[in-house]
Amino acid sequence: MPDLLADLRDAVEFCLGVLFNLAGLLFCIAAVRATERDGRAKGIGVGMAIAMLLWTASIYFLVMA
Repeated sequence: MPDLLADLRDAVEFCLGVLFNLAGLLFCIAAVRATERDGRAKGIGVGMAIAMLLWTASIYFLVMA
């Protein structure tokens, strides 16, 4: 009998990795658009830092899956 619980855990980890990756991309886009709108590079550092944390989490989940 296949281990369905392990397969389900792998699928959830993969989906979390993809979601964290997309969230990081959205934070990156939002930071760049806010900078373009304001003309200042005030919020891009925070947005990129959050994006990097989300991408790091996505790599963790995708490698673990």
